[in-house]
Amino acid sequence: AACSLVLKVCLLLSRTLEYLMRHLACPAGSCSATNMPAKNLAIVWVPNLFRSQQEEESACASGRAACMELQRQSDVVEFITDHTDVLFCSSSTSGIGDGAGERPPAGALS
Repeated sequence: AACSLVLKVCLLLSRTLEYLMRHLACPAGSCSATNMPAKNLAIVWVPNLFRSQQEEESACASGRAACMELQRQSDVVEFITDHTDVLFCSSSTSGIGDGAGERPPAGALS
């Protein structure tokens, strides 16, 4: 039962990540119109997606280390955004970016 729960949670997290990355890939794919390439989107979204390990360590943690951590996290989000179709097989949830603001069908996440 516990293993089943872990797999269900991992599936939900994976679907959530895929949904968010497909959503971010839409404006990144139209960066000439939106002026928001994947790099800019990553910079904006990283503080909301990741918890800083610097906060959990000592209060004396250097600002430089925090900036380096944000840069690494931003690079990861940029990479995932740029390679969404490859990382999340493009046919698995086609059109997810088109309905980004819509609710998933009833029972879709259960």
